[in-house]
Amino acid sequence: MPGLCSICSNISFLDLPPFPPWIGWYHVPLHHLSELVPFVPRDEEDHDALKSGTRKAVSPGSLGLPYHQSLEALQEAAKTCDVCSLVEESVLRVKGLVEGAFKDARFAYYDKSGGPKYEFGITKRRDGEDGLLVWSMAKDNDECYLMGAIGYCVDDGTLNEQFTIMECPRKPDYIPENPLKNHFRGRPVLEDPADPVSLARLRRWLTDCSSKHSKCNLQTAPLPLRLLDIADSSLPSSQIRLVEPPPGTEGHYASLSHCWGHSPQFTTTRSTLEARKTGIDLSHLPKTFQDAVIVIRELGLRYIWIDSLCICQDDNADWERESAKMASTYAGAHITVAASRAASDITGFLTPRVARRHVVLPVTLKQGNDTIRGEIQLFNIHLAHAAGGLNYVLQEKETLSTRAWALQERYLAPRTLHFGEGQTSYECQECFKTEDGYLDTSKYFDIARKTERQDDEEKSRYHRMATEWYEMVFQYSRRNMSRESDKLPAMSGLARLWQQLLGEEYVAGLWKGDLIEGIAFQCFGGTHRRPEQWRAPSWSWASVDGILSVTHLGGWTDLAVVKDVRVNVKGENPYGEVSDAVLDIECILERAWVSKDKEQDEDKIPHTRHMLNPTEKRSKRGRPTYFRWR
Repeated sequence: MPGLCSICSNISFLDLPPFPPWIGWYHVPLHHLSELVPFVPRDEEDHDALKSGTRKAVSPGSLGLPYHQSLEALQEAAKTCDVCSLVEESVLRVKGLVEGAFKDARFAYYDKSGGPKYEFGITKRRDGEDGLLVWSMAKDNDECYLMGAIGYCVDDGTLNEQFTIMECPRKPDYIPENPLKNHFRGRPVLEDPADPVSLARLRRWLTDCSSKHSKCNLQTAPLPLRLLDIADSSLPSSQIRLVEPPPGTEGHYASLSHCWGHSPQFTTTRSTLEARKTGIDLSHLPKTFQDAVIVIRELGLRYIWIDSLCICQDDNADWERESAKMASTYAGAHITVAASRAASDITGFLTPRVARRHVVLPVTLKQGNDTIRGEIQLFNIHLAHAAGGLNYVLQEKETLSTRAWALQERYLAPRTLHFGEGQTSYECQECFKTEDGYLDTSKYFDIARKTERQDDEEKSRYHRMATEWYEMVFQYSRRNMSRESDKLPAMSGLARLWQQLLGEEYVAGLWKGDLIEGIAFQCFGGTHRRPEQWRAPSWSWASVDGILSVTHLGGWTDLAVVKDVRVNVKGENPYGEVSDAVLDIECILERAWVSKDKEQDEDKIPHTRHMLNPTEKRSKRGRPTYFRWR
């Protein structure tokens, strides 16, 4: 029984007030993954109307159930109350960030709130997630601060596994029964991701997906040209080997999405190809590959595809041919293992994670005439994740999410296990979920959803046909690559699939059907540069390194006509490297210049990106542009 203060002793933690309906959007002054999360009252229509004063925000209401009404009271209770000590950890982090924010010039861009009052209230989490949120109003305005977020989880219950794929033998698992297992999604995240309980959890995810998800019940697929056989009975368990299945062979296989690192540690070349077919000692493989073999064997699969071992890295023809097939390779994999946390192949992804602190709390559930008694475990949640669930899905803190090649691997793979720094997540064609209980069914990285044509209303407001393509380009432009020449090849798998679904002509990263919009890309958010060697025409976003976006403002009038566009590629991949390109366009030219005036409100922060670009006829004051001052 945990120690509880007088306030927590009288709280029904399973029956809290709902998420405050008057709370609207939130902003993060320092960084979008910061734990400093101020919310503003919900406006009646939109943020612009609220700022202009034409609409008034909903008046602040209750912040849920009253909790400790001062920081001092919380800290005193935390000395003996396990729940309050969890809340205190989060509140003190926010306090430190607030104090730092008022010393940071970037914070001046946002309305000063005076910081939190430290008079706390608690509510349920948003979107039906298990747990609670801790709030405090701001001192000087109607904003409120998210001060804490606590999730609920329970131990795993009995696991009766019925695998449809059992190509690798393994022992059955038994985990004691938990009466609350069907009432709470979250499970304790163990320090060891390779703990038998953690691995059994992954097998259950895959089994449930195969048997219960109508969109995910994958059949066998054509096997790639080369695979790693990790369960060859003629070899000892300490060895695997490279195999080349007969053309047209179908079966189940896994794939690996990983960061190579600065120098590949173990690859297949023309000189080592035959030796790899004889046998490979696991001990010779980099740690990430060893970990992948462990996981895939536990999942009951026999084959795994790893790009650096299944493609001859010094054979240009082999590399171009096989890399061009990545769309079908990842799309056909039964499961993709994403080494999300591994900075390179030598680090691995099954190393211990930071241990989470869990507070055990007895609870009683009423279900009809039945009473269910058990224990839940409380744990702290990162506040940016609690404020916006998409932060779970984007995984922007993970190393793999910074790599360019990995973006298409994530979009193309129908099912992925993400081994992150904090926990393991599962993504399929129906949902994204985490060990600790987060569930998202929006399918943000679902390629099928993104290739659906917009209806006429959406077309009138955005691009003619490829709005979602440029959303992917934005995400892609934020990522890094080791070879500058890979800019287009690393998107070629997505481009190939998109072209098949939309039937449009692909031209150096753009689409002929909306080329006018596509060439209107804009760089912003930091330093941009051209690559040392030419790789794409200047009118393509692929000619620039750095964060960029293709603007899709409401409505447009065509002031240009594409007369002709021609693109020649270097090799066999029509979506790969470009050798030259020509765009013949007829348009209106108007003189423009750089204004010395600042963009509105720009004087609030030391900001150098937003210059004004006036023209003689259409914009006397100028539209903001994002060129970099030198």
